[in-house]
Amino acid sequence: MSPDEFLRLAAFGAPARAPGAFDQWSRARGPDALDPRELRLLAPVYENLRRAGIADVEIAPVVKQVAQSTLIATHLVLRDATAAVERLAADGFDALLLKGAALVAGGYCTAAARPMSDFDLLVGASQAVPVALVLEAAGWRPDAPVDAASIGFRHAMRFKQGRRSCDLHWWALWDSRDDAADERFRAGAEIASWHGVEVRILRPEHQLAQIVLHGTRTCNTLASHWVGDALAVLRTRGDEFDWDLFGREVEARGFSHPVSEALAYLVDAFHAPVPAAVIDPSRSKPPSRRRRRLHSPRPGRCPNERIAFLEALLDLALAARTPQRTRLLWLLVNLQYAFGAPSLARLPAAMIRRGAHALARQRRGAKRTSTISSA
Repeated sequence: MSPDEFLRLAAFGAPARAPGAFDQWSRARGPDALDPRELRLLAPVYENLRRAGIADVEIAPVVKQVAQSTLIATHLVLRDATAAVERLAADGFDALLLKGAALVAGGYCTAAARPMSDFDLLVGASQAVPVALVLEAAGWRPDAPVDAASIGFRHAMRFKQGRRSCDLHWWALWDSRDDAADERFRAGAEIASWHGVEVRILRPEHQLAQIVLHGTRTCNTLASHWVGDALAVLRTRGDEFDWDLFGREVEARGFSHPVSEALAYLVDAFHAPVPAAVIDPSRSKPPSRRRRRLHSPRPGRCPNERIAFLEALLDLALAARTPQRTRLLWLLVNLQYAFGAPSLARLPAAMIRRGAHALARQRRGAKRTSTISSA
């Protein structure tokens, strides 16, 4: 088992397994010089160790410090999320909470066990522009204008207010632009409450589909908390979970294979309560080799993040039911955003510059490795 798997087990496994898994991870990796992905897991590790009966004084100080600081940040995010929902509701807009804020509001997990650095809202594509105007009036500034062009080429837009951020989605999934499926998501939403504020969140079956398909994308390496999110939904809803509805929804979107693989991983590594028939590989048509690389639930199987992102863009462009010129323009606009180019005309220069920087970093890393080896 790799260090990544031990850390996931310490964070999301049964409490009885958490102390041993964390000890194994500490021996292999240690709590110093952690990358952002590992830091995001220390808060759920702390909560799991406490549930296992480990005394606070026996938990590594860095784990406690990270857990305390992320809890404060999470409460601030939740405050922003409920304020945004209230403001939009006052203007007649029905926005759903997604991801971490939705899980906490829906009672799937506690704020202490689910760190978050931003909040996500979902509206219909026809509402995206007026909703963006309301957010801007409340002091949120978008990364780029939200207009007809961005609605057609993007699935969401990031808004910022100082250091705080919000993602406004008009498609529920980055890799599935399906009006009918998204309408089912919105129509099936449930009512939840956070500190007296009524909010709407996805029903558990749609919640799990969104968690898995967002979190297992190979170009989304910081989303390792998807494991905890998925387990929280499965453990909370138990026998109430409608597996038939879930299967129909995933199949309709064309993602039966990656979802089955992700659920099989949850069963193997965390004993998740998933019926065997749901993860039967014979139930789904095997995807192409390229599409198979777009999702990777297991640690250590992720290719270069940027290459994976470019492959995902290419796959979406090829799969789109639109004229070839529209697909090409969609691909170029997304590349412009990914590489930070101010215009399409300057995209080639931005790609060359980013490639040169990556090559320079690789050479510096090789030089450091060589120096250490010779010493």
